[in-house]
Amino acid sequence: MKVMIAVLYSLESITYALSRIGTEKLILIIDSNPDAKQDKDLKTIKDSFGKFIDIKVYRTSKFDLVKLAKLTINIIDSLEPADEILINTSGSNKPFALGMLFAAYRRIRKVNRIFYYNFIQRRFIDLPKISFEVTESQRKVLEIIKRGHYKSLGELAEKSEQSRAMLHRNLQELESLGLIRRENNKKFVLKDAGLIAIM
Repeated sequence: MKVMIAVLYSLESITYALSRIGTEKLILIIDSNPDAKQDKDLKTIKDSFGKFIDIKVYRTSKFDLVKLAKLTINIIDSLEPADEILINTSGSNKPFALGMLFAAYRRIRKVNRIFYYNFIQRRFIDLPKISFEVTESQRKVLEIIKRGHYKSLGELAEKSEQSRAMLHRNLQELESLGLIRRENNKKFVLKDAGLIAIM
């Protein structure tokens, strides 16, 4: 089954994609507090396409990138392995678009296509399928940093079952990838991208 996951922020980007791509299922993510325009657009989509395709709606905060990424990952994980998953990042505010994009990158092996609708040129732009994966040893470090259960780098190395040299290399790489940052030149903390990387 062809499934399109999209944020309802612009009616045009959804209707254009539906008319050109032809999906059997549309999963829309909308703001938990939609404005009148979003409510009207949702009704228009349901009235226009609801007889032909299955439409599901999920709600989340439009400003919480991590929450949106987690929701999108959960949606992707709930779909059948044989489903063709299309991620439409068009016509949304930046946190919504980035949250969906990061979720797609986190589940890149399950996603078939990521695209953006260019309103000016009236055409789709396919985005690259980039992996947003970390190694198992990096995942261990991120999980421990998330919980904050370490007092020193030595303890972090011990809890992550890594030598200090390997931990140092992993921390450098995680920091250069933008997944962690140092807080007050002492402890590391996860950035939003780090939280998404361990979902």
